[in-house]
Amino acid sequence: MIRADNLLKATFGTYWRMVKAAWPFLFFVYLPINMLAQAFVPADAETFLDLKNSFRVESILDAILGIVAVAAAVRFAAADCAGRKVTLRKLIDESLLCWGRLFKTNLLGGFIVGFLFLCLVVPGIVWMGFYAFSTGCVIIGGLKGTAALDESRKMVKGRWWRTVLSALALFALPAIVGVVFSSGLGVLADLLVSKAASFGATLGLSEEMLVSANWWAIMASEVFVGAVQDIITLFFDVGMAILYLRRRAELDSGRGGLSPADDNGIDMIMKGAEA
Repeated sequence: MIRADNLLKATFGTYWRMVKAAWPFLFFVYLPINMLAQAFVPADAETFLDLKNSFRVESILDAILGIVAVAAAVRFAAADCAGRKVTLRKLIDESLLCWGRLFKTNLLGGFIVGFLFLCLVVPGIVWMGFYAFSTGCVIIGGLKGTAALDESRKMVKGRWWRTVLSALALFALPAIVGVVFSSGLGVLADLLVSKAASFGATLGLSEEMLVSANWWAIMASEVFVGAVQDIITLFFDVGMAILYLRRRAELDSGRGGLSPADDNGIDMIMKGAEA
């Protein structure tokens, strides 16, 4: 399997090109999701528990609508690794075509993993690792349902620890960046809202108008920050797509693994990957 440093380097390059090419579509997907989620935030929310309904709504919408953005990120990663250009229009069309298969596969995989977690925690964790490539199997491999899940399990078998550790690295980096970004932007938004409130007071606006304007400003900043955080998390999906292509190349070549020298030639190895 590819080393962590090479994987992160390859992922960053592909991810950055994906964002530059598809950012209008990504915001088109994630802004409404975060707007609807914010609608379930109580006006007097103070604790994490007060936000549970909002998190539930966002999780459901991500599972139903957000996977279109995931499909776009993975499709772009496959084309980028193959050295081919893809237009935004084609990326959107292909992502929408993948939606049904991906939703059904995720639903089935989630049901299986959830059931195993209810029985015993360890089997749930193990099978979650086995299904790490299920998204790649659907979007790049063209499979669906049990076929995609079985193919993912076969690809991970014998490489479970390496796959899971790579997935954790791909998950941790955007999570850290997302927290730092949201914290910094949150401080900036609070400052701007405070300045705007002071300016409104100098104009003689009523307290009711100031409160309303302040609420809308906070909601707008939360929606924008949430959408950007969702786009940042696509780093994980791009990385897993690259990892899927790498593992697919290993299996197609009839080799269980590659040497460190081969590891430096990731782009060459995946050049012929089908997008």
